[in-house]
Amino acid sequence: MFENNGWRHSARGGNQWASIATAVADLCHALEAGYADSTNRLLSEIPEMRHNTGIVRHKLSDLDRSLRSP
Repeated sequence: MFENNGWRHSARGGNQWASIATAVADLCHALEAGYADSTNRLLSEIPEMRHNTGIVRHKLSDLDRSLRSP
């Protein structure tokens, strides 16, 4: 979905999310298959992946913080 050319140069992300979404899907497969090495690698790589406005770790922290706010 994110690799669709319609997302190209979009301010909303799109193509830049493709590698992140692929890595998350790879993580799901590694977890299901019990591949510890791949799981550990992806768990360390995904939070450090970049998107146009920062890294995934920061985005998840912001999301978590917003969910805890009244």
